[in-house]
Amino acid sequence: YDFRAFYWLSASLVYFNAIAFALLGISALLSPSQSMFSYLIIFCGLSVGGSSAENFSFVLTLLFGLLIIIKFLNFKYLKNKEIENFLYLNSSKLIFAFIICLIAFLVMVLAEGNQVRKNAFPDMSILYALFRSTKYVYYTILALVAQKSIFLLVLCISVIYIGSLCRIAQGEKYYQPDEGMVVKVLVYASVLFVIFLIICVFPNVYALGGIGEYRSLTPIAFYVVIFFSSISFLIGYKTLFPTKIARILTIFGAVTFLIMSNDLRINLYYTKQYVKSEDERMAHLLRLKKEGFQGTVTLKPLFYTPYNLFIMNEIDGSRKFISRFICESMQAEFSLELELKKE
Repeated sequence: YDFRAFYWLSASLVYFNAIAFALLGISALLSPSQSMFSYLIIFCGLSVGGSSAENFSFVLTLLFGLLIIIKFLNFKYLKNKEIENFLYLNSSKLIFAFIICLIAFLVMVLAEGNQVRKNAFPDMSILYALFRSTKYVYYTILALVAQKSIFLLVLCISVIYIGSLCRIAQGEKYYQPDEGMVVKVLVYASVLFVIFLIICVFPNVYALGGIGEYRSLTPIAFYVVIFFSSISFLIGYKTLFPTKIARILTIFGAVTFLIMSNDLRINLYYTKQYVKSEDERMAHLLRLKKEGFQGTVTLKPLFYTPYNLFIMNEIDGSRKFISRFICESMQAEFSLELELKKE
């Protein structure tokens, strides 16, 4: 396959790399080991995780900071045994993780390239960007929850079954159902989930004026999976949800997933069409440069997939930004205009 498509794959993976490396660092943080190797893993994982995607890095830094505050307050004032058992994390490793994540985040935010890119877009106040972020949370939920509801349903029933198996393994003697706790966690988690969504959407809205493509929402998809998995596990583990029904639903979900996997193949087809349209665009521009063309070139939009999400109304800075840097990278003597309408 055309190796030029590798750039598109790399641009998509960078949003997932932050999550993958952060999980590597968190695994070392949760480990009881105090070796230098454990600290090295935390350093490597959170250095990448803290500087790869603005929204995820901020949430990660905020999370570690809140854990340190809660741990300190419980040690000094609260003296709550449940909090102590929950926050069993080693204090030195937690503080080290927070410092590394904070430094990586600040280096990323203060990098000179951010200002260069921001100058290409209309200026927007932080308060207005926050307002628009709240507004676009609806579109985010629509894209990542409503359109992928069948996959979330399969995930939920499978995790409910796992929770019910853990309940059975614990034994009736030690098991204590607590439906009230499930409702309480659901309420708190829902509020936290919405806050995380706003935090994740904010950098895109502040920089671009709206939400970008699906790949930029990868960290949000990660939070969606964690939220639904956690609630589903508690339903299976802390309620009397019938295990047999959970097993039947899981089998049904597995079959449904196999049937719906055709959707993944369709996505791959659309991805190839998108890459093909990008290659054709660059071939056209290179041909014009070779011919010494001067003037303005109007480019047709790239292949638009029905699964794509790109909400940037009211702001056209991205088109100017892309056009200018394509010309500069090619050292071309012509200028570019990007059409708004898709075929």
